[in-house]
Amino acid sequence: MLHENGKEQLELASAPVLVFAHVGVAVNGQGTFLCKGKSSGGEASKKQILQGITGSAPGGRMLAIMGGSGAGKTTLLDVLTLKKTSGVSVEGSVTLNGKPLTENLLLKSAAHVAQDALLWWTLTTRETLQHCAELYGQELSKAQRAELVEAVICQTGLKSCEHTRVGNAFVKGLSGGQRKRLCIAEALLKQPAMLVLDEPTSSLDSSSAVEVVQLLRRLAKASNFLVICTIHQPSQRIFGLFDDVLVLARGQIAYAGPVKDAGRHMQSLDVPPMEDGSSLPEYLLDLTNSDFTDEQQVQNILDNWSASEHAIVSSETAAPMREAKMRGLVAQTLILCRRLAIMTMRDPTVYSARWVFAATANLVFSLIYIDARDRNQEQALPRI
Repeated sequence: MLHENGKEQLELASAPVLVFAHVGVAVNGQGTFLCKGKSSGGEASKKQILQGITGSAPGGRMLAIMGGSGAGKTTLLDVLTLKKTSGVSVEGSVTLNGKPLTENLLLKSAAHVAQDALLWWTLTTRETLQHCAELYGQELSKAQRAELVEAVICQTGLKSCEHTRVGNAFVKGLSGGQRKRLCIAEALLKQPAMLVLDEPTSSLDSSSAVEVVQLLRRLAKASNFLVICTIHQPSQRIFGLFDDVLVLARGQIAYAGPVKDAGRHMQSLDVPPMEDGSSLPEYLLDLTNSDFTDEQQVQNILDNWSASEHAIVSSETAAPMREAKMRGLVAQTLILCRRLAIMTMRDPTVYSARWVFAATANLVFSLIYIDARDRNQEQALPRI
């Protein structure tokens, strides 16, 4: 925890570095996945989703993964988060600070924010974060957890709605941008070295989307952790907030490097110039989307890309990262049970429905077995 100019900020011990080299993913063309080293449909049916993806994401910077539909954005994100899919053949290596990325290292050092907000509508913003802090804060006292929650609320701009319930489609609560920021706040309580987000601007209006990306940029710079996002056709304003971009096409790299150099690299190739009024992200997607662009042009872009143009940051000398320490099984169970009790008491639909169901069940069974009170041989089996 760092106090600077009266504001509380999260501080990471060192800048992490994620390196992925020669990543390839293959599945069966008929829909049957390939197991590693085995093929259920023959070599002819093998379909390469990703091929030779090499790059890096250093701490304190934001990496945007872009590409047209079917380019492999989600697949690459699944590889970087070790998402298991039955029968997928994965090649290459992924390291975090020089260590092979394992499930244990990912659990301790990274946080993932899904595209859809997974929140409990009956809890307030502060209560949601307090329960997360209890789950993650094994080595923190109660006062330290409260201080951490307060710092995260201030950093994510949720102070004005800290006592507002999350809400849902039927009960008014947080706005879409506030919910997305709350999901990010939950991840920050883990104090991760790596923050991975799947479409963080989806279903948000333009101002809310800019607000969320600006928040991520401030946090990445202040806390020195790395941010990786998949993003679909961002505006020029949002695109300019990212430090680096990885453009995929046909499962290969069309460009990987600083955002400011992307346009210059494309224009150095034999491709049409950017039209007046068009933004850089639109230009990159138009050039590399083989569904609507000449296939030979896309192949020319892929062939002209050289992995040496984007230097991979060495992570061999990186300092140790801060790792989250979860509470024990018994403590987690008690925390979740307490949260469930609060949600049940506040949900009138569930709470009332349980009372009605219990009363109806009692009435039905009491009528069916009303004669079972008679202590005679005829009612022996109903009583049992």
